[in-house]
Amino acid sequence: MKEELVDLLQKDYSIRQIAEELNLTKTELIKYSYKLIHDRDKKLSWEQEFMLRKYYLENAYFQNFKTGKILFLSDMHIGSIYENESYLEQAKEYIKKEKIKTVIDGGDIGDGLVKYSRNYSTYDKQIEHILKVYPFVKGVRYYQLGGNHDKRYKNKGIDILEALKEEYGTIYPVGYYQAYFKIKDKIISLEHNSKMKDNRLIQKDFSILGHGHECKLEEKKIHLPTLSDSMPSNESPAGFVTMQIRNQDCLVEFMETTKGKITKQKEKIYFKRKSS
Repeated sequence: MKEELVDLLQKDYSIRQIAEELNLTKTELIKYSYKLIHDRDKKLSWEQEFMLRKYYLENAYFQNFKTGKILFLSDMHIGSIYENESYLEQAKEYIKKEKIKTVIDGGDIGDGLVKYSRNYSTYDKQIEHILKVYPFVKGVRYYQLGGNHDKRYKNKGIDILEALKEEYGTIYPVGYYQAYFKIKDKIISLEHNSKMKDNRLIQKDFSILGHGHECKLEEKKIHLPTLSDSMPSNESPAGFVTMQIRNQDCLVEFMETTKGKITKQKEKIYFKRKSS
């Protein structure tokens, strides 16, 4: 496949065309490119490696957001003993009410048969339930990162991200554990666990993290809360995070869902433009 990829790059094929030719998704193609760049036995010429690195860096980001409002969901653990359908419904209604056009999911959509509800005690039952209750709103674009619980489905031959994409259409899988996007050209690393290896090609400006179930708005990181009842403490309740991209900065708000209604718990300004 290495020779085919290099040949297509030399022919100036687009990422979509290359993915189609090699029968890969965009995410799979990006991962393969990264692996090939760092393969000591790849036997690429200097020109070929330069071309591959350039291609990787130009296409490693799933989106560059410059305006609008983004809603971040994470750690719903659907099908687990911690699942709370009322939180999912509240998030869904908020998306509708606020006319959100972009949702980014930070992983652990499902339980993966870790601490499962008796009603969803098989992989098939959990998948069926996830497809039924996932807080999807028609007309909204969802970017989904898979977490460690979601990877358990894949290890059994079921890709929950692809299943949701097939079910709803405007859901775009961005891989497992880590993906990159941009906000006003700043490089954002979307991560699901704390064991990510440093990417030797991409120097991130900021991180947005799932997995921790605790909302923290730090200087260089946002830790996403859980949208389930698996909460580490009452000080970090369930909810989601919104980001309003404005002309001079980005307003980030933590919206709590655990009191039967959505309330703002905290906010912080990020990416403030320096005055000239």
